[in-house]
Amino acid sequence: MSGYQKVQGTYRASLTRLSLATGVEVWTATFAGGSNALHSAWEAMDLTMDGASILLGGLRGKPDEVEFNFKSYGNAEGGEAIAVALPLASCTGSSPPTESDASWYGTFSGYHTAKAVRPLPGGDVAVLLWQGYEPSKGAALARLTASGAVVWGPTNYGEAHGEGTEMMPNADGSALLFVGHGYGQTCCCTIGCTSGCSSAKLYGRLSRVNAASGEYEWTRSFDAEWIKNECFGVQVLDDGSAVLSCGTGVEDCRGMTGELRTLCLARQPLPVDPREGGVDRPVSVWQSLTVKADAEGHLLWQLVVQGRNEGDPPLGEQGWEASSTGSEYVFKCADGGLAFVQDEAEGVALMKLTPLSPAPASNPVTGGDCLLPPPPSPAPAEDGDEASC
Repeated sequence: MSGYQKVQGTYRASLTRLSLATGVEVWTATFAGGSNALHSAWEAMDLTMDGASILLGGLRGKPDEVEFNFKSYGNAEGGEAIAVALPLASCTGSSPPTESDASWYGTFSGYHTAKAVRPLPGGDVAVLLWQGYEPSKGAALARLTASGAVVWGPTNYGEAHGEGTEMMPNADGSALLFVGHGYGQTCCCTIGCTSGCSSAKLYGRLSRVNAASGEYEWTRSFDAEWIKNECFGVQVLDDGSAVLSCGTGVEDCRGMTGELRTLCLARQPLPVDPREGGVDRPVSVWQSLTVKADAEGHLLWQLVVQGRNEGDPPLGEQGWEASSTGSEYVFKCADGGLAFVQDEAEGVALMKLTPLSPAPASNPVTGGDCLLPPPPSPAPAEDGDEASC
């Protein structure tokens, strides 16, 4: 597991090994990233295609603890983006690895974090970078050799794409697809837009560049009027299509007038979701949005869900209550289905989809809800406290 831990008052990028048999922690390694007084973290982890090295991406040298939360806790100015290759052999023993074990250590001046580090055929590595000061650097890519030398980049795509949050190469490594969200540009209003596209709306985004050269190819947007979509994960399938994991909802009341604004300010359900199965929901209550797009980024279908406990009323039925759900990570399963890590109002959940088939052209949009797993067991009581059941 990768992330960060607090060590003597400072956040340190951390890597933890667990026993698969017992789940018990074997060791945790922490990395200062060059300064014991500044903060660091890992945001991304993958394996090289030969399985010989762990690829890590994140930030170092951050002077404060601001934004060390949510999925992309590098989303604050001040850090420096880093990418590291750590030999797997240094991580398989009973002792933790150290920074000196890294086979290469890449830094990216002018960027605040590396949000994704992905292997490419032949051993090269692609890195997705982010910087908060300049819109053009909201999404940037670089290609490195197997030894960490720069092939091309960093190249900025933020003006077209907005903020980049995750990246994945296609099956043959010829293209890099990355997701995120942005305002206004490259509008593609195909679902629920009745009055054109507004620059105030937040669009879910999917972009593609040529992996060999970094040449920009296209950006597609996914939205509905008044509803903001923000995407955090992407999985590219063998046929070149992509599945996005996102959040969707009305974030605020900006731009609304009349009765709609009155309902919004009163935090009443808003009649703004025309998608099939859509349910009126109040402002600042999110749902999970899953999008499938073809190899050229065109919408095939959407799935909008809210997590619920077993026995709770289904979405929109009598007794149902709105609560927030967001989808952040998406993984391919051995059976051909997909699994999603969901951010719930009361914790974290896993959503599983059966193997996918294309949705009928006449019905590209579906909605519903998903059952949440039982709540976790109570944490062990600390010394002197009574255990609760």
